[in-house]
Amino acid sequence: MSVVEVTGRSKVKHLLDVLNQLPIIKLAKILGKSERSFLSEITGLSLARIAKGSLDNLRPSTARRIETCALAWGRLKAKEKGWTEEDFSAYIASNPKMKNGEVASWANFIYSLQSTDGLLLPLTISYALEIDELIFSLSKAFNANDCKNFSQLILKAAFSEHEKNFVCLSATYAEKEILIDSWHSAADWDAIASLLPELSDNILISLYAALDVEWSRQYLKLIMPMPVFLWIAPRVHENLDLTSGTNIKRNLIYRPVRRLLELSYALVHWHYRKRWPATPAGRSAIGLAIDLSDAEVGNYFDGTRKLTIGAYQSYWINLCRHFRPSCQTSDMPMCPSVLGVVAIIWQWLMIKTTEKSKFKSAHLLDEDDYKRQWQGHRNNWPDQAPSSDVAWPDWLLNQSLLSDSMRSSQSSGLSSSPRECQYSS
Repeated sequence: MSVVEVTGRSKVKHLLDVLNQLPIIKLAKILGKSERSFLSEITGLSLARIAKGSLDNLRPSTARRIETCALAWGRLKAKEKGWTEEDFSAYIASNPKMKNGEVASWANFIYSLQSTDGLLLPLTISYALEIDELIFSLSKAFNANDCKNFSQLILKAAFSEHEKNFVCLSATYAEKEILIDSWHSAADWDAIASLLPELSDNILISLYAALDVEWSRQYLKLIMPMPVFLWIAPRVHENLDLTSGTNIKRNLIYRPVRRLLELSYALVHWHYRKRWPATPAGRSAIGLAIDLSDAEVGNYFDGTRKLTIGAYQSYWINLCRHFRPSCQTSDMPMCPSVLGVVAIIWQWLMIKTTEKSKFKSAHLLDEDDYKRQWQGHRNNWPDQAPSSDVAWPDWLLNQSLLSDSMRSSQSSGLSSSPRECQYSS
């Protein structure tokens, strides 16, 4: 059996492919579908053809057929939402596009999160569009086998003092200088392959931080601004001690879907009762509120049951009716669907499980880094929301993604990056 050598160039190609495909894969996960079946559904291609990959170099006739099928799929979904043909045509006409007229995948992903109730995300869409343009330019440089141009594109987009950048919202001056030197000296694909994963990770986390700022300042405009998405990110059990070897048998990882349900319960509680619950709602309280059994909520908590955005939206309605049984759907606070989308995606991306959905490992955000990215976007974007004076509950403010033991290990230099800190059971 021959062994295929994994070169720096093949690693870069793989990462560029992932960056290009992630928006549509995320859409599949949000809808609760497999990637291949979803691609087959919207393109009209067979599962066997999808499995072959390489959809970039299609015959013109096949590309036109895929475009027709994708439009028909979109039109059907719009009709299911109650849209008119005029609504759908206007939506398609206003879809973000790159300078060359091609679809901007990341910008379109953010564009799809906007609400017909007036919650708009123009700043995040613009930021995502820059990411699309960067990925497109990097792909062109890669296809031309031009390492120098590839590195220069990174330096201009991420580190230029005169350009809006993706990385240095969070990097210290010393870190920035090290990164600049590294990219200047990256003369081959092996060197680029060693630098690109961290950069791409930073770019995408920065996009979520941007979305966090723009979405929350509209949806949560009466509550003090905070990096809300941290409250649906994976966090470890507060008593986990890496030095003692203590085995945490339950709740080693608080998954994003669990944290989403707890946060959603708190938001509805605050809306109808004008005060926060004293503690996070347990699964029995959540089950009673959203009309699920204790066991079913437990399956969401431990990840054995997958949440879809449609299910989350229905649970939001149940939550509202739990606190105000007589309220009509039109009188309910708008469902924070963006929170649901982020929680579903982060659980898929950051929690690794076995084939039987047993916990395997978790990828944790660097909490301080995320806060710096979030604050950087707030500083760059004028905040037009009214002043907010409603404080968040202490139990939310006091939550940390790491246990005290893990934070001590970080500060003592045992691990340099919480974002890369993984704990396997």
